[in-house]
Amino acid sequence: MTSKKDRFNPISALWNRYFKHTIPSASAELAYNLLFAVFPMIIFIHMLLIRLGVTSRVSFDNFGELFPSEVISVLKYYVDYIDRVPELRSGPLFIGIIIFVLVTLIVTVNNSSRGVRKAFGINNRPGIFQFIWVIALVFMLILSVVLMVILYFIGGNFAKDLSKEVSWITPKLLSTLKYYVFPIYIFLNLSLFYCSASLFKIPFYACMPGAGLTIILWCGVSYVFTYYVTNFAKYSVFYGSIGSLVVFMLWLFLLANVFLIGAEFNAVLFKDRREIKE
Repeated sequence: MTSKKDRFNPISALWNRYFKHTIPSASAELAYNLLFAVFPMIIFIHMLLIRLGVTSRVSFDNFGELFPSEVISVLKYYVDYIDRVPELRSGPLFIGIIIFVLVTLIVTVNNSSRGVRKAFGINNRPGIFQFIWVIALVFMLILSVVLMVILYFIGGNFAKDLSKEVSWITPKLLSTLKYYVFPIYIFLNLSLFYCSASLFKIPFYACMPGAGLTIILWCGVSYVFTYYVTNFAKYSVFYGSIGSLVVFMLWLFLLANVFLIGAEFNAVLFKDRREIKE
């Protein structure tokens, strides 16, 4: 029989990994990369929606479970700014924004995948192979985000039109489905990213527990963070007009922690079943 001392404790293993793999410093670096990638990406998505003729405004209201209210207000303000400055959406400046999106996403995805491989004990492969693999992950990420946006707006409009023709499809049912569809979509994409970032050395099913934990922690952190900022923290007193940006940066840092913890959780569970083939 296995002694009590030798029993596998995933919580203890995850706690040890959090500090052994310096997750806080890696999260700070990843949050810094995300800060530069998010805003150009919003311009790209905003322009895509306009060209699709869906809407001229990006709505974040239905993502309250995933984004804190303060973060949503920052994103809304930025979309309003894009509407007031049409030069951002056309001409050479827009091409420059697309290039900037690609560069920042390459850096962000490279650091994210490096964190995943570090969790699984997989050595990085510097050189052209690593660069091509990161480029592939970047385009996979862009495609995933674009599909989510298209499904959200075009699918939502199609569902509303369908509800007029089919009596049992009610607005309440559509709202309930949307509440579950997007977390499931993000869950599947997170699992795929963990799997592909590990160079497919970790099977897809082994990446699902960490993706599920990431979604749960994401929602929980967003809720607690919103409550804390609303009721206790007064960032505007200390930082003035950039208080909202500080809040946004702090949330990105927490989100990066959650992402890397999900990768470490996958590694903890997977290594308990079998040794990773180097």
